[in-house]
This record gives sequence, structure tokens and C-alpha cells, in this order.
Amino acid sequence: MPVLTRRTFCAAAAGLAVRGQAPATAAREDHPTRVPALGVQAGILRPLLSSDFEGTLARVAALGYDAVELQWYSGNFGRSPRELRRAVDAAGLVVPSALIRAGAILVGWERHLSAAREIGVEYLAVVNLSEDEVQSLDDWREWADRFNEAGAVARRSGVWLALHNEPAFMTPVEGRVPYDEFLARTDPAGVALSMDAANMVRGGADPLAYLRTHGPRYRLGHLKDVTAANAVGGTFGEGRVPMAEVIAALSKRTAHQFIEHPLRTGHEFDDLRRIRQLVKGGRP
Repeated sequence: MPVLTRRTFCAAAAGLAVRGQAPATAAREDHPTRVPALGVQAGILRPLLSSDFEGTLARVAALGYDAVELQWYSGNFGRSPRELRRAVDAAGLVVPSALIRAGAILVGWERHLSAAREIGVEYLAVVNLSEDEVQSLDDWREWADRFNEAGAVARRSGVWLALHNEPAFMTPVEGRVPYDEFLARTDPAGVALSMDAANMVRGGADPLAYLRTHGPRYRLGHLKDVTAANAVGGTFGEGRVPMAEVIAALSKRTAHQFIEHPLRTGHEFDDLRRIRQLVKGGRP
């Protein structure tokens, strides 16, 4: 994949800055709440959120971000759903999605859905299926069936269940890409998808091809870049991910996009400011 220069990134991103909101609204007509244009994945700010939760949220909002995505499985910084809702409301942010482990859909799923509704979470996205959980295509098929069942329950509660893709999902199992098997077997009416373009690239797949083929199913997007050595990181917008094209495609299809790019310790807010300006088509 060609490496994007800052000039070409900004030129491509500038065109979507003025039209990013309308397609996102169309992608989620069944969710009448405010549509955030861009959010931050809580994991990249974990040390700061752990030491000053409310203050960090306020700084994220001051940079022009609209949302934060929680890592449900990490304990949500020791706060109850009510405390979380109060904190994000005070910062002027929303929490449209949260990452969960696969076991959440098997045990206590109704309780997770209840907590999600209290916070205002619209999407609970399974962050991974570990190697011991998916050793064969039959395992993938069984997980797809479990997702269908849990997704139907979630939709009746006004919440979406989604799957966030990992690089290993693209490694063939028994001659077939397991992620493709999952997509073919799950019901789009109950199971959504979270597009992590960097993980697609690291797994040897083309994120733009998946967005073209399965576009309406991708309701969430994670933005981070990949170095020449196939590791997450480097300078955002100058790595192996076709970033401007991915952002443009996501803006036409997804309800929410979240920055998940690693940040420099001590310069987290400078990095977030620069990344937001790039995504919006400005200059850092």
C-alpha cells in the first residue's frame, strides 16, 4: 500500500469534513441521539484517566472530540454506570460504545445491557476471540450462532452487539478466512461490526474491500496506523493504512469513529490535537 503524505492526507480528508455528519446520521436512523463525529478509545488514555478521570474527559472535550469509547472489561475505572454517565455528561461527551470480552454474551448479558442503557451506550463490541476460543471453523460457526442469539436480545433492549476485528481473524483456517465465515453466518439485523483498518492491514487484508462489500454492517471504526514493520504506531497518517480513504469510507457508513493510535507519554493531548486536525482536514 502506498504511504500517504501529509499533503495528500489533508487534501483527501478536507473533502469529507463537511459531509461527515450526514452519512453517519443515515447509518443509524434507529438511534435518534446526537451523532458524535469523532471520539477517543479510552485505552490510549488509561494512565491519565486512572489518575484524573473527570479532568481528562474535560480536556478531551476541549480538543473538540465528541465521545469516548470504554473498555468494559477493564472495570471502567472503578465507576458505576451512574457515575460514568454523570462524568461524561459533565464533560459534554457521550459514550456510544464499549469494548467487551466474548464471555460477556454468555454470562450476565442482560446485566451488561442494562448497564449499557444506563450509561447511554448503543454498541457493545466484542474486542477479540482468543486463540483457544477459535481453533477451528466449527468454533467460529458456533460463536456466530451465539452472536446471533445475543444480538437478537440486545436489539430488543435497544443496544447493538458488534464484533471488532483482530489481525488473526484474517489467517485462513481449514482453507477459509474465519472472519468471512463469521460474516456469512451472522444476521446483519442483530450483529454489527467494528472496523479496525489497521488490524485488517496487519492481517494481510484490504479494509477498503470489506467496507465496499459489507459497508452497512460497519457501525463503528477504529483509527490507528501501522509501521513498515507491521506494528501499530508510527506517525498517524504516514503509515501503511490508507488513512484518508479509510476515513472517507467510514464517514459514509459508520455512526462513530474512535482514535486508537498510540500516544506519546507526556504529549498525549498534543498528539490528539494533531490527529483530530488531520482527520478533519486541517493542518497541525
